[in-house]
Amino acid sequence: LGQPVEGALRDRDPEPDDGGPSDAWTFRARAGERFAIALDSESFDPVVRVGRMEGPTFVELAMNDDGADAGLNSRLGFTAPESGTYVIRATPLGAGSEGEYSLTLSEGPEPLPAQPVAIGDTGAGALTHGVGTSAHGVPADAWRFEGRAGQRVRIDMASAEFDTYLELFDANGVSLATDGGGGPGGSNSR
Repeated sequence: LGQPVEGALRDRDPEPDDGGPSDAWTFRARAGERFAIALDSESFDPVVRVGRMEGPTFVELAMNDDGADAGLNSRLGFTAPESGTYVIRATPLGAGSEGEYSLTLSEGPEPLPAQPVAIGDTGAGALTHGVGTSAHGVPADAWRFEGRAGQRVRIDMASAEFDTYLELFDANGVSLATDGGGGPGGSNSR
């Protein structure tokens, strides 16, 4: 925790089912413990994945390709759903990519208090330093909604003042999805 580790992905490293080299690092966590994971590389576009081993199978619980304000580097906030050993996989975005990287596991910040919003409603906010921060240390707001299993929802975030970034979490704080520019206008998120 808090100690960066250095590694290198090479074409001879183990390849998970999705292809490309992969390094695995383990850590122990208690249920509800929050972590911030940073995967940085100047050689390739890194993707950080967190999961658990079920026998020989890696079961992914969260992943991030590009973190907010981190360029192509990966930033992932992760809350352990139960006590036990977890695996961090360092992988490149594309097959054939390799090189050196740095991985840091840090204590995650306290969760932001979430404001309720109903599906179909619009919420408005202002992001300023000192109000609330994400697991990546950038200004953030949190909103919560109730959904049903299998229900499809669309979440849009737009700002004329900054490039937006959305992250969706489940009730246990596990990251489910991110978007940093998939909405209309190029700098809005969906």
